[in-house]
Amino acid sequence: MTALQHVLDPIISTWVELLATSIEGGAARWKGRGVLAWAVKVAPLIVKEARNLWRAELRAPFLIAYCNFYYGTGAHKTRYLDGLPASMMAAPPPNPTVVQMLAARVMELKDIRQARINRVRQLDKEGPYGLEERVVTPVPDLPAVVYEMVNHVVLTHESFVAHASYWRHFCTCQRVECTRPALMQPPDPEAIDASSDAEYWTCCRDGRSKAPHAHLPSDMSFCSYGCYAAANSEFQRVVSFAIKTPPCLTRRGSKPTPSRLYRAALSRNSAMERELRQSVARKTVHYPSTMADHERLTRERITMLSVDAGFLYAAECLAQAPKRLQPLRELPYAEDWRENAVCHLTAVERVRDLYLKFGGGRMTKTGDERWLGHVKSLVFEIFDVYR
Repeated sequence: MTALQHVLDPIISTWVELLATSIEGGAARWKGRGVLAWAVKVAPLIVKEARNLWRAELRAPFLIAYCNFYYGTGAHKTRYLDGLPASMMAAPPPNPTVVQMLAARVMELKDIRQARINRVRQLDKEGPYGLEERVVTPVPDLPAVVYEMVNHVVLTHESFVAHASYWRHFCTCQRVECTRPALMQPPDPEAIDASSDAEYWTCCRDGRSKAPHAHLPSDMSFCSYGCYAAANSEFQRVVSFAIKTPPCLTRRGSKPTPSRLYRAALSRNSAMERELRQSVARKTVHYPSTMADHERLTRERITMLSVDAGFLYAAECLAQAPKRLQPLRELPYAEDWRENAVCHLTAVERVRDLYLKFGGGRMTKTGDERWLGHVKSLVFEIFDVYR
C-alpha cells in the first residue's frame, strides 16, 4: 500500500460509514447528509488510489442511490435503472409463474422514478416497514431503509414481469454483456440535437420507419445512462463516419442549385467509395458487434450516400419543370439544406425505395446509373406534384 493509500484509506471508509449512520438516523439526522453524499460520490474521481478504495466499499453505490432519490437528483437521466448500482437486477427476471404476486402494467418512466423518490422520502421520515424475505440482500451492513429501497425497486419490477405486456415494454440492455432490464423508449433528445441533419441521414439509410433492430445508440435500449454513454462513445469513435460533401464552388460565386448540389454529391460519393473499400473491420467492446458488422455497415453507408444523390437528382429534374409543377416545399438551394430537410423525408423515403429495388447495392457516383432513370420517370410522384 502506497503512502497516499494509507492517507486515503481511513478517509474514504469514514465518509461511507458517516453517510450510512446519517441514513440510519432518518430525518432526524439529515443535517450534513448532502455534503457526505457528495463526498462519497466524487471520491473515486480524486485519484486512482481513492477509486480503488471506493470500489472496496460495497455499500457506497447503494447509499448514493438512496441519497439520489432522497434529494431527487439526476432528473436529466432518462433510463430505467439510472441512479441505481450496476450490481442491482443483473440477474434475468424471475419466472412470473413461480413468483406469486399481483401483476401490474408498466408505468411511464417519470412515474416510476417519482414512485422511487416518494418511497425513499417516506422511508426516511417513517422508518423501515419490514422486508420481504424473497428479496436477496445485495450487500451486508446496509441501513434498513436502504434495504427497503432495494425491496421496492425489485418488487415493482417483478410486478411488471408478471404482467402480459412486459415484453412489449422491456428488453435486455443492448450494451455488450449487460444483462439488466432496459425500458424501451424513444430516441435520446440530446443525441438528436447533437446533429441537426441526423434525421435526414437516418431516413436515407433506414426510411421513415425504424429498422427492426435499431443500431443507432439513440434508438437502442439501455438500462442506464452509463451503458448508453459507453456504447455511444464507441459508436462515434469506431463505427460512425463523417460525411463531407464538397461545396458548390463556381468562378463567379453563383449560389448553389439542385444541379450543382447533385454534382457535388456525386463527387463526394466517388471519393467516399474509395475510403469504404480501404476501411478495415474494427472490434467493438460495448457496442453490439453484430450491429457493427463491417459488411453491413458498408452496405448501409452506400445506401445512405446513394439515396442522398438520388434525391438531389430528383430535385434537379423537378427544378427544370414549369413553375406550375413546382412542389409546395422549396427544393434544395443552399449548402446546409440537409439541416432543414425534414419536410422532404417522404420524398427521400420514396427515392430510397427505388434504390433498394433498382440500385443493385452499388454506389451512385457517375450519374449514369440505371436506377436514376426510374427516379426521373417518377419525379412528380416522389414530390407529390400532380400535372
